[in-house]
Amino acid sequence: MLRKVLTLLVVFGLFAWLPAFGQAQDNERAIYIIRHGEKLADKDDPALSPEGEQRAERVKALLQDKDIRKVYSSDTKRTRSTIMPFADDKGLGIQLYDTKKHGELVAKLQEETDNVVVIGHSNTIHHLVNLLVGKEMMEELDESDYENIFVVYISDEGATRLDSKKFSDFEG
Repeated sequence: MLRKVLTLLVVFGLFAWLPAFGQAQDNERAIYIIRHGEKLADKDDPALSPEGEQRAERVKALLQDKDIRKVYSSDTKRTRSTIMPFADDKGLGIQLYDTKKHGELVAKLQEETDNVVVIGHSNTIHHLVNLLVGKEMMEELDESDYENIFVVYISDEGATRLDSKKFSDFEG
């Protein structure tokens, strides 16, 4: 019994030293990678659906206190519309990126010194995350998945860590 208690104390002590889940440490910056909101069907470049417009407001609310200094979006209506309420509220321009050139965007993100947000697609987000953390950690998102938010933290020394979150982790 004493051995179990000691083991638990050691484990608890180790976890006490780990960074708080979902929070950047003093020597880290955060890259929030979020999929666009729900879209209307049957169009080449669909707009957001009413649910997607609500999600855009949720994105705005969850990013309010994250000290975001730059916004990146692919050049589609649904991605720009997802981040527009936040960008307008903060007076930030939207930097457009080419979804076929993941490496170029990742190079820009690695050069950033502030917190940023990237709005992407179900078939692009995994590429960005994997390139930023330097290993294959995730697969393409399901087309119906709008709930995930990925936060890649990059330390001043270049070390990375990934938090996979849901909107509900930031709300309530």
